[in-house]
Amino acid sequence: MVDPTGAGNSFLGALAQGMVSSDDRLPMQIITSNLAGSATWSKLIDTWGNKSQVLKALICAISAAGFAVEQIGVPNVSRTEDGSECWNGTRFTERLHMYTQRLCKVLEESSQTQNWLTE
Repeated sequence: MVDPTGAGNSFLGALAQGMVSSDDRLPMQIITSNLAGSATWSKLIDTWGNKSQVLKALICAISAAGFAVEQIGVPNVSRTEDGSECWNGTRFTERLHMYTQRLCKVLEESSQTQNWLTE
């Protein structure tokens, strides 16, 4: 079977980068600030403790893989006038911002998530 999208490679590359990224890098700052108001996210971070970087890395990986499945073939990479890299016309940080805002809403609204955390 052939993966024409490159989603697996995008996911793994972003996961690896997320695992070694420090909290002062912009992607991690976006994740932290957008999810700061979520009691469920706070509980997840507390539960995972020293391994909570895995959760943040997974968010980066999911966001990156999303670019790969938007079309057949690898994402179209371009640069804005200010030199920022865009994938399919969108900056990674923009996508990460949108994803974490949605995730925060889902975490707070999902009783399934609440049940999973307390089991």
